[in-house]
Amino acid sequence: MIDLRSNPLPLLLSGAVAGLLYGLAVRICIESRLMGPWFGVMSLAFLFLLPFAIGFLSIYLAERREPQPVWTWFVFPWIGVAGGTFAAMMVFLEGAICVVMFLPVGLLLSTIGGVAAGLVARRQRRKQVRDVIAGCVLLLPFLVSPWESKVFVRKDLRTVENVITINAPPSVVWEQIKTVPPIRKQEL
Repeated sequence: MIDLRSNPLPLLLSGAVAGLLYGLAVRICIESRLMGPWFGVMSLAFLFLLPFAIGFLSIYLAERREPQPVWTWFVFPWIGVAGGTFAAMMVFLEGAICVVMFLPVGLLLSTIGGVAAGLVARRQRRKQVRDVIAGCVLLLPFLVSPWESKVFVRKDLRTVENVITINAPPSVVWEQIKTVPPIRKQEL
């Protein structure tokens, strides 16, 4: 049996894998359209809150069982975000340019989520309070995304119509448009 106090790595890796699985599950739900029009990949909830939640989950699961070194709060959340991002790229859900643009922001936000989880897990004495906070963090992307789609997305439908009346029979018009005559110098 592994003593987690002497070797916290299995506990930290299990938290990171849980964060990875959470992120992949959300990404798969979005891709399969289970979330409907409320949750999209190019949304603030997905780009900012999901990495935060992945980082939070990664550290929270390990920290609530056994206090971890504080440096792990900064580094281990990266496993879930980087792993999920590269997995999405490997199955062609994301391109390399998207990964390059997302990773700096995603890693930073996962670190912030990891630090928040570490602080919550250590500061809260009652287990029920901690678990409610963790549940709220995991639901945060799903709660913000419908609101975001209503507030920030503006859909306008506009129609522009130009009408030119040509006083000529259709046969004359057809001769002019079926083959365009060369443009003369004075027309330039």
